[in-house]
Amino acid sequence: MRSVIREIIEMELDLLVVGEAKDAPTTLHLVKELNPHVIVTDVWMPGGGGIAVCEGIKSVAPRTRVVAISGSTWDGTSESVLKAGASGFLIKDHAITDLAPLIRSVAWEQRVG
Repeated sequence: MRSVIREIIEMELDLLVVGEAKDAPTTLHLVKELNPHVIVTDVWMPGGGGIAVCEGIKSVAPRTRVVAISGSTWDGTSESVLKAGASGFLIKDHAITDLAPLIRSVAWEQRVG
């Protein structure tokens, strides 16, 4: 799924992928190092998942915004990650059409927030 997300983002002229991680600890390390405006994280990634990433970002890069994605349609998934600090949530089935606009919206929030 990471490669699909990368391809979706790289098709957009105004978006840039600056890093990629396979688990929550690596994600937090890269966020601290690269200080991106927005990250996209899988809710169920290894090492604590998107919730651990959302909670960890508050301390390592408080201005970085999070878009959490999931293949799960369980009703509590979006509420859980949004409560943990994600700025946006997306079901993977909608990534092709909705990911880039959501990233832009969350990036805008980061700039004015």
